[in-house]
Amino acid sequence: MKRDYRIDVYGAMLRIANDKKSALNEDTEHNSPCCALCAFNSTWWVIIYLPDKNLRNACHESVHGALSLLEAIGHVNHSKDQEPVAYLADYIFSKCQDFISKLPA
Repeated sequence: MKRDYRIDVYGAMLRIANDKKSALNEDTEHNSPCCALCAFNSTWWVIIYLPDKNLRNACHESVHGALSLLEAIGHVNHSKDQEPVAYLADYIFSKCQDFISKLPA
């Protein structure tokens, strides 16, 4: 299963999948074994592979995805301005929760 979500504020997309073949391919920049960032048709894609219903993994990969996207669009992350990372990681994690809730038992 895979689902795509819009990240409107950054003009990007988020793909979450529980099948590694449909989630990650050779053309993506892998920042962790389960998270990648790629550009397709001038759009940044955060791609997260969630093989199971583990919320801790979803949280972890959400942070990777947020940091990778912000870095790609040129946002400088520093301790005085953590809000973009926190809000984006929260958004990505909420979509991971939505995805996990729709997986079969």
